[in-house]
Amino acid sequence: MSGKYKALLIILAIVAMATAFDYVLMRMHDVTVVSISPNPSPADGKTPIEIVARATRGNHPVSGHDLYAVSMGSGSFKAFRVTTDANGEAVFTYFPYKSTALSPAGDVEVLIRDESISVFIEIYAQTSCTVRLTDPAEEEDTGFSMDDIFG
Repeated sequence: MSGKYKALLIILAIVAMATAFDYVLMRMHDVTVVSISPNPSPADGKTPIEIVARATRGNHPVSGHDLYAVSMGSGSFKAFRVTTDANGEAVFTYFPYKSTALSPAGDVEVLIRDESISVFIEIYAQTSCTVRLTDPAEEEDTGFSMDDIFG
């Protein structure tokens, strides 16, 4: 066997071992969604939704882990990355999109992953949850109309 093939096999073995190491770490950790409040929530673009996620290792909470959340639809987060507390919990604040005729209210999937467990290759413990959005209630009548302004 030539030197090139030996070097290639050594590199492939190192990558395989690094992948296996991160995979085993990922299997030892778990991320779960504890609560979504309020759920369902109005798709008004301003009502904050609190999503609480918990990171565990062997059913024991882990503190100091960075959890990352991303919306698979519209909307945004106050902070995409939150560090877990002593109970292994991270609280995300999600702001839904504003419901319109072109984008009506609907369910939004949120993906949450633990970015603190990967050492060599990006293999993360993750979970997803569904935030249910409803059309916001009709806006209150302010008592003014165009006729009041222009006569």
